[in-house]
Amino acid sequence: MRDRFIDIPGQLREPSAELLQRLRAIDPYADVVYVGGGHWLLGRVHPVDYSRSSVCRMGRRWVAHIREGDGFFAASEIEDLDADRLARFRALQHALLRAQGFEILKDVVVHGQPDAVLEYELRRIRYLEQHHLEELTPEEQQAESDRRSQRNDRRLYERELASRIFHRSPYGRGNPAPVSLAS
Repeated sequence: MRDRFIDIPGQLREPSAELLQRLRAIDPYADVVYVGGGHWLLGRVHPVDYSRSSVCRMGRRWVAHIREGDGFFAASEIEDLDADRLARFRALQHALLRAQGFEILKDVVVHGQPDAVLEYELRRIRYLEQHHLEELTPEEQQAESDRRSQRNDRRLYERELASRIFHRSPYGRGNPAPVSLAS
């Protein structure tokens, strides 16, 4: 079992060794981070030198802005100071992960053991990447589901109509109308 690729700031739970092994069988640079409240960040650690990676540079800039307190999350924007601290902590946590080259692919909410859910999500993400597809929004998923439902309803209607016509034939079940050869 390989070690973790990144140092995890403030992680409350560790994923199982078997889960990391299965995720890395799908993507050799996959990693998962638990951030609390049932949220698991599924991501990929970029294998390039971290000082040259644009993801890492952006993460280091975010860390500097958040630590300086330059208004990145100003207290005036968020009424509750506890919420402000929590927002700053989450932003700092994400920035520290990005500074190490961790690209967040999906935030998955799982209560209990996340093994099968995270593996399924990583496989789905890899499939979408390999086939150059985009993930559908919930509205698009609903519209696609409605279209499929309407298409299936239409097929059932046409099948029922064909069955009625077939069984009501005056020449017997399934017999076509006689054709006159004399004209």
